[in-house]
Amino acid sequence: MEQHSHAPDQPRKRHKRERPPHPDALAYGVDEAAHVLGISRRSLYELIASGRLKSTKLCGRRIVPRASLERLLEEAAKA
Repeated sequence: MEQHSHAPDQPRKRHKRERPPHPDALAYGVDEAAHVLGISRRSLYELIASGRLKSTKLCGRRIVPRASLERLLEEAAKA
């Protein structure tokens, strides 16, 4: 008899392979940028929406340039 690790009436969830962000990357995806800053995805999106953090879309993916993260941290250190 086959055993299922998930409920038979529920679709299987795919798990992203988690890897640490590369320290020399020019830009980060949303999950990576949030991880680097130590904040949640929601908080990262709030920073983007408020204009405090610059991001762009590239090939359908939201990315945050490393320079934008550094600028945000410098501004926070001055406050």
